[in-house]
Amino acid sequence: MRLGEAFANWYEAVLGELVKNRWKVTLQRRDESGATEPLRLEGRPVTEWAKLDMIRPLPPSDVEWSPSVDDICELFFSDGWWKVKVQEEAASVFTVLYAPANAVHSVGRERLRPVFTWDAEAQKFAPVKSARR
Repeated sequence: MRLGEAFANWYEAVLGELVKNRWKVTLQRRDESGATEPLRLEGRPVTEWAKLDMIRPLPPSDVEWSPSVDDICELFFSDGWWKVKVQEEAASVFTVLYAPANAVHSVGRERLRPVFTWDAEAQKFAPVKSARR
């Protein structure tokens, strides 16, 4: 989902019909039991249209990776994945910064993942590289 490039983030979705290179999508969230249900975002319809470049498969979850200070990675927050920068790590707690909102979060490794780049032409994810900036 894009709300301006600085706020780009990823949500899980169910694809509906494909019409003129746009998919009808319903964003999803997981409830406390792990079951999926439609995600309702304030000011947005439950089902909307998305261009092909805004959609990708779920990234792999079996990648061996450990965040390091200054890495750019993604934080699972508010039912989506948001790009953050690792500020510090202490006792397996990572402090990350979501720069567009100047928001700082302290989280465990399970809420972080590397940044994945989807190559739509090749239909695969690009190799995970260090995302330091």
